Amino acid sequence: MKDAVRGLVVLAMAMFCMSVQAQQSEEPISLNFTNTEIEVVVEVMRGLRPDMTVVVDRGVSGLVNVDIKDLPWETALRLIVEPNGYVLDKESDTIFRISVAKDIEPASEIEVATVNESVSSVQFEIY
Repeated sequence: MKDAVRGLVVLAMAMFCMSVQAQQSEEPISLNFTNTEIEVVVEVMRGLRPDMTVVVDRGVSGLVNVDIKDLPWETALRLIVEPNGYVLDKESDTIFRISVAKDIEPASEIEVATVNESVSSVQFEIY
């Protein structure tokens, strides 16, 4: 049942996007979604720019809340993806990949390691 409802929502949004396609692709876009599956929002983004390819890796899922007003398409896509913990890679002028963020060493650990390395190479003289 959930898949059927989701399919109907995607279809309705795609039809809406088709009517919006008359606008030039470089014009700013506005979107407002509340508690919407990220896959649905990405489908709407694809509908707005059918000349772009958006690949979504496994593991990218969940609800998003976005209220975007008058932003370029790529900026809007980035604002949908990155605040929700995913990475947007631009692989070419027309291909984007959304993936799960890799394990990244926290900045505080990097700073501590740099400080420790610096301290170990400093010589102290006592007078």
